[in-house]
Amino acid sequence: MRTLVLACLTAALTPTAAVAATAAHPALALVERSTAAARTNPEDSRRDAEAALALLGSRPDADLELRARLLLCEYHSERNRAAAEREATMASALLPHVQRHGLRAGVLACQGEILETAGDNARAEALYGEAVGAATAAHDDEMLAGALFQRGFVLGLRGEYSAGLGDLRRAESLYEKMGMPQHSLTVLNGIATLFNRMGDYSEAREIYARALKAQSAAGMHREVAITAHNLGRAHERLGEWDAAKRAFEATLTTSRELGYARGEAYALRGLAAVANATGDPRGALRTLERATELQHQTTDARLRAQIQLARGTALHRIGHLSDSAGVLEDAQKIFRQADSLRGARRNQLRTGHGARRDGRLASRLRTSR
Repeated sequence: MRTLVLACLTAALTPTAAVAATAAHPALALVERSTAAARTNPEDSRRDAEAALALLGSRPDADLELRARLLLCEYHSERNRAAAEREATMASALLPHVQRHGLRAGVLACQGEILETAGDNARAEALYGEAVGAATAAHDDEMLAGALFQRGFVLGLRGEYSAGLGDLRRAESLYEKMGMPQHSLTVLNGIATLFNRMGDYSEAREIYARALKAQSAAGMHREVAITAHNLGRAHERLGEWDAAKRAFEATLTTSRELGYARGEAYALRGLAAVANATGDPRGALRTLERATELQHQTTDARLRAQIQLARGTALHRIGHLSDSAGVLEDAQKIFRQADSLRGARRNQLRTGHGARRDGRLASRLRTSR
């Protein structure tokens, strides 16, 4: 599950030239509180950002308004694409009026996040590259670190591991240099995800566990939900089913406490995978029904593909081979659109097995996971 990124691009204090204009503004505290809440409770973050915009309506400040709109773009990018695009458009219109020119990187990243969540990773990568260029030109290291993190993450999704790791390591170094440990934790989570995709599941597991401990101590509840899920994925890859179940259950509990539908859906997908692996495909299908209901509240294309992948596996295991093949083909289309090469290859194996209604091949399907 993708970790928080846009808050990395809105968290900085305004540059010296803008301090006098913003320091006394009543919306400043709300924007900063919204930024902090993005890591703990998304609904609190949304409320504070909207309250800041209400104050800015009577006392405009372009830099503060743009930061608030980027926070709302982060919030809506997981839930409502049209709303996220509206925030991106309004943020872009503010760029000629801001004093901090590096904020252009935040707008580009917002646009990229919308596309990435929808599964258009190629176009998202291009926008993240523009964000890196904008932050570099503005000599804005904080914005640069955030943009590098986003580009590095999506490069990993597309199978470009070396380039992705280079971006992530560079982002981590910048955050450490600036004394921003919570942002470094976000990047550390991304590095672990890249190791997980490369197949180094043990290393990913250790990094996730380290990040989870630090995030829990810092009260970063939303990030805890994400990292616990990702830790569960590493256990899943290693076949450590009891540990995977505990991690997914922790994600489910935290996500429900936060009212975070996307996190809850990812957790349920994980629990369904555990059920499939431990001989309960019918239980997996029941769990996936609820996951699908929650997925409809998000714009996350990869989540839909992963749910379909688990559903197709369950259908195959109860002998519904034709239904399984159709569901897996749907998942494969999404993976291909997103250039998620590893997911598409694995799913192609499953689709081929499902289409060949053969008990021997069904056994091979189980061992190929």
